[in-house]
Amino acid sequence: MDELAKKVQEKYIEDLTSKYPLHRFLILFMVIFFMLTYQNGNVDIYNILNQTSLKEVFDFQGGVLSELSMLQLMQALIISLILNSSHK
Repeated sequence: MDELAKKVQEKYIEDLTSKYPLHRFLILFMVIFFMLTYQNGNVDIYNILNQTSLKEVFDFQGGVLSELSMLQLMQALIISLILNSSHK
């Protein structure tokens, strides 16, 4: 019974990760986040992470991601595409 549960769990994880490549979204988010904070003139990663709260990151009305322009989004998509393809 335990073996069956493990097989089902492995199959579920494989299906989920093959359908939604979460690492690509993580790379895109990291590129966007550091592009926006670098634009403000802050280049110290530890300082950036120390000053930024999660509420500010996921606030689409007035947070970090609300400052994103279409050009920056396109640049971030291209950069993350290059990073993902170079990883393979």
